[in-house]
Amino acid sequence: KSIGPSARDVSKILCRSRVEQPEGVSDAVSAIDTLVLIDREVDLVTPLVTPLTYEGLIDELIGVKSSIIKVPKSIGGQEEKEKESKKKTAAEADAEENSNPLMSIALNSNDKLFAEIRCLNIEKLGPYLGAKAKVIRGQYDQFRANKDASITEIHDFVKLIPGLKENYNSLNVHINLTEELKRTTDGSTFRNRWNTERSLLEGEQAYDLLEDMIAMQQPPLQVLRLLCLQSLTNGGITGNKFDLLRREIIQTYGFDYMFSLLNLEKLGLIRRREMKWLDSGSPFSLARKNMALIDENVNVMAPNDISFVSSGYAPLSVRLVQLAAKTNGWASLLSTLSLFPKPVFEFHQAQQPAPLDIKQAEAHMTRASTAPVDSAVSASSSPFHDMVAASGKKVMVAFFVGGVTFMEIAAMRYLSESTDFPFHIVVCTTKLINGNGFVSGLLHSWENP
Repeated sequence: KSIGPSARDVSKILCRSRVEQPEGVSDAVSAIDTLVLIDREVDLVTPLVTPLTYEGLIDELIGVKSSIIKVPKSIGGQEEKEKESKKKTAAEADAEENSNPLMSIALNSNDKLFAEIRCLNIEKLGPYLGAKAKVIRGQYDQFRANKDASITEIHDFVKLIPGLKENYNSLNVHINLTEELKRTTDGSTFRNRWNTERSLLEGEQAYDLLEDMIAMQQPPLQVLRLLCLQSLTNGGITGNKFDLLRREIIQTYGFDYMFSLLNLEKLGLIRRREMKWLDSGSPFSLARKNMALIDENVNVMAPNDISFVSSGYAPLSVRLVQLAAKTNGWASLLSTLSLFPKPVFEFHQAQQPAPLDIKQAEAHMTRASTAPVDSAVSASSSPFHDMVAASGKKVMVAFFVGGVTFMEIAAMRYLSESTDFPFHIVVCTTKLINGNGFVSGLLHSWENP
């Protein structure tokens, strides 16, 4: 399954590589049942939305590079380093602190606690970490209460001490990180920003707010991010407001932003909308309705939908992945998807490699959209379906051409763990992105002579 021009190009390359590879290699049996290729151009909205998952917020507010974050030493916990610093002179300790005020923390699945909490909503994270702290404290208290412990029991507990200490240190780091994130997420500025994004996702307008932000000279990246979200969710910006906002941004932040606005306009992140009635037929407004992207009754403590990742908005790209697993999946929404960057198609690789025929693949999708559900070809018709199903869930590779966010990854992890979703999803991408990095990478920069 493929959607978007860049995804089409990747599909062609994959099919051509099968044709060109040596004989015998193509006979190898793959455990991958379905490949879903999604062009980032199809869903430009999701990277602009503020994530509310733990890992997503860390990337949004602190920044993750190669699974590493740099934070003040007070957040990372300094029990061990404080003991070592006592052995040094005061001057040496001060010099070391001033030379390197930050410390690096690795965020990956080697940290068992992080693997458990990385996809949790920030509102659920606090109670979850509190419960973990009680468990560790209970293990210590249980041993201390047993004053008549035998030598064997003492020896067994001593063996557990390294693991308990590691768990305690990890818990301490994540509690400190959560407190740091909550200082921001509990603030009025962050909540107003989230409410504004939510209103834009629901089709409302925020022109007055954008004018106020520009007048108060708020960070230009935040202004441009909301401006792009306004344009994408409403089918563009009305002509008079487009000219007004463009002029105010250039006058407030400098003439070099004229080139940045031009870049955003060329890429379709902002555009002028001359006729108001076009809003009802904009791609996102139709997708919001037909694909149930907004969940007003989301339960972040016990989620039953992928919309928990932003407390109400289900990422469009992940909803596409979710629908791809259903019988007659994308074909059932062909009228909606036809408004997004083309082409949209699906095909089944035959045992004998052959070049990709785009027109034939699109025709197959069109026939499937008008066929009864039972006669449509689904992902389960793979020749290796029975073999893979015997060992558990089938494997789906979701490849994002142009980048993927941690919020989308969290949503796909949720799908993989759901009992009613038939696939285990393997996520691949060209780059990990977030909202600020996504927009700032498109801004014009002048090189100093």
